[in-house]
Amino acid sequence: MTSTTCVDASGPADLAVVQVVPSTWSPTALGDTTRFIAIGKTARGKTIPSLPVSWSTDGLGVVAVDADGVATASNNGTGQIRATIGGVIGIANVHVVQAIDSVIILTYFGNFVSVGDSLKLYVDAFDRNHNSVLTATFALQSLTPATATVTLDGWVKGISAGEAKIVAMAAGKADTAGFIVTP
Repeated sequence: MTSTTCVDASGPADLAVVQVVPSTWSPTALGDTTRFIAIGKTARGKTIPSLPVSWSTDGLGVVAVDADGVATASNNGTGQIRATIGGVIGIANVHVVQAIDSVIILTYFGNFVSVGDSLKLYVDAFDRNHNSVLTATFALQSLTPATATVTLDGWVKGISAGEAKIVAMAAGKADTAGFIVTP
């Protein structure tokens, strides 16, 4: 027979370990959430039920956690979720790396360019929660180089009159924009 004696309201005297489940979490989009659970255990590994838990993070801004253990990915990087029971801390590691779900070509100044002139286009990548992936690198290519070319930094140059298509690619995702090159 085992009995648990509480020293104070913060936890039982035989609490030795706080296990956080899951022990690791790797979200791929900002705004992803998961619920963490804290389990208090004795030195022999016996679970101590119904203990009050205080949740916190390491303060690096990678992840936020609420009073119920629900965590939200906030920024790319590595951080920790901490569960405290009676002064004993358990830790779960979090590694946030946004995955690119879509690529979009933005043409703020329209899609017309004259022969010999250039037009700047902008490209953005988004995770599945529609947050910009700031670490994305893009490849840009003209599908019609006789009509228009494109530089790595997004300048579309009109070469000859006609229709041109420019493709932006990142992490296997792509978008195509059409341009009219005028004489």
